[in-house]
Amino acid sequence: MKITITGSLGHIGRPLTLDLVKAGHEVTVITSNENKKNEIEALGALVAVGRVF
Repeated sequence: MKITITGSLGHIGRPLTLDLVKAGHEVTVITSNENKKNEIEALGALVAVGRVF
């Protein structure tokens, strides 16, 4: 399943991303902080840099 997470890597986003990736899902994390790109990719997720309004 393809899943998109907003809110980057907070207290909910990080463990949720890890669990979903481990379960075999394709996860995209939206972040407004370009500096978090490598950290998100290291979790096994795709990165989308931008903002949700």
